[in-house]
Amino acid sequence: MNANDNAIWQAMGIGQQWHLKAEPAAPTAISSAILLVGDFDLSEAPSSVGPEGQAGVLLLNMLSAIAMPIEKLRFLSLRQFEMQSLDLKNHLKQNPFAQVILIGDTAARAVFGGQSSAANLHGRVQQFELPGCNSEVLVMPALAELIAQPALKEKAWESLCLIRARFLLPH
Repeated sequence: MNANDNAIWQAMGIGQQWHLKAEPAAPTAISSAILLVGDFDLSEAPSSVGPEGQAGVLLLNMLSAIAMPIEKLRFLSLRQFEMQSLDLKNHLKQNPFAQVILIGDTAARAVFGGQSSAANLHGRVQQFELPGCNSEVLVMPALAELIAQPALKEKAWESLCLIRARFLLPH
């Protein structure tokens, strides 16, 4: 578990003993960071925050290509998230982000439902609304698919350009 995971678990009300706290959590302010949700591994080294492995290097290189500052990002690994059997929609309600990037079909389905896919949602800003949570959401192809199918890189570049235009440039 890394520092990013600790912050996420604390924000969700889970203590060091991995038990849910009994007292209700106070409403959380909408984070100005951008949340990236995908099926990637997160570094467990205290000095390194972010995704790792081949998919992680690809993601960090893609974000670097649009000059996305790493300090502005928060990462949520679906692999680690699902191990705790937590609901992503509820997590976003409890820990709202104004801007969310979903990477791949699994992340898209976790937010938008069972028939959703990265291919269907790609290329446009989606609005995700729950009580206390109103997020702009962009969906990208899965990193494993980008590695296996280089032809998808054009879709990924379109996503990155949209992320840069919508999340980084002043409106």
